[in-house]
Amino acid sequence: DAVLPAWIALIPLIALCIGRSPLRAFFYGLTFSYFWNLTGCFFLREIMIFIPFIFGIVLGVFTGFFAAGLPFICRNILYPVNVQLSGCRGMAKYVFFPFWRELLCCVALSAWWVVIEWIRSWIFTGFPWNLVSTTQWDNTPFIQICEYTGIYGVSFLIVLFNIAAYFGIR
Repeated sequence: DAVLPAWIALIPLIALCIGRSPLRAFFYGLTFSYFWNLTGCFFLREIMIFIPFIFGIVLGVFTGFFAAGLPFICRNILYPVNVQLSGCRGMAKYVFFPFWRELLCCVALSAWWVVIEWIRSWIFTGFPWNLVSTTQWDNTPFIQICEYTGIYGVSFLIVLFNIAAYFGIR
């Protein structure tokens, strides 16, 4: 059942990418998403054997862009300007973030994920399958918010929970 794992599935990716360079985070996101989409689209091998492998790479690029945005967004929201200007040593000493900064970072990163998912579902004729929100198909009480927010609202809340859980664990 995919309902529960989705609520913690992105925590390892977030932990890997925060604090890295955007290029390294991009490749972590690409690798993570390659295997995620390879397994999610593996049924398409019945059409042609290579389709899931190609989809894994193409769809992995979108998650790679999300992952590349993680260090940038976190750095610019979590750290005050004077700490950012002090360089790596100053940022390493600054370990306790105010709650409002973490909350703003969670919302910004969740919104970034939704933008990436929306672009993925429209660009190059779109691929709206295998979105994070589809993991909740069997969670009838929760998906009732789709009436107001659409599937992207469900994705937003799942990613928000993952990022908040990361900050809670950290």
